[in-house]
Amino acid sequence: MRWYTAIGMKKDDADGRFCVWVDGEEKVLTEMETILWAALTWSFCEEDKVHSQMHRLLVFSLGEKQAQEWADKEDFQFYLNRLVKRGLVVLTEGCTREEAVYSIISRAVMSPMAFSRTERMKHFMEALSMGKGLKFSLRAFKKPLLTEEEYQLLSYLQREGDVSCHLKCLKEEAKSRIKRDRIPYRWILSLKKSCIF
Repeated sequence: MRWYTAIGMKKDDADGRFCVWVDGEEKVLTEMETILWAALTWSFCEEDKVHSQMHRLLVFSLGEKQAQEWADKEDFQFYLNRLVKRGLVVLTEGCTREEAVYSIISRAVMSPMAFSRTERMKHFMEALSMGKGLKFSLRAFKKPLLTEEEYQLLSYLQREGDVSCHLKCLKEEAKSRIKRDRIPYRWILSLKKSCIF
């Protein structure tokens, strides 16, 4: 069974276009790609149910009549394949949802992402301009509060998802193996002396 999920972080570029930050790049999405990416965000969806999930999102946001116009199966398949090729949607195989989640997370590199100062200032100004009040608008500058368990989980995911951590673990494992299998130094010296002609 094939499963899909969207990856990356939503951002707005300088021109106000919808884009996704993934793998160190900002990628601009078309309207249909945006809807499909949003439908797959925070979910793992079976291949045969992706279209219906996107259709539900279209009906919710545009209404039944306009959703029928947008939800053409052939166009949908084209845009889904395009998102997979661009690295914005991940495809994996698994018999159950749990296997699919494990497969994707075990291959993923996790890194915490935060809004830049410019983005925080933008959110602050937007909230003020909409009349939300100063107290509400200042929330844009607050850092998220994490419980100890959430912090440990994020730290673990960042540590385990980092290539340098894997290399460090492999080096430590190799050092411990060398120490465990170490040949006595005197025996090596005697071996060298016996090999000299």
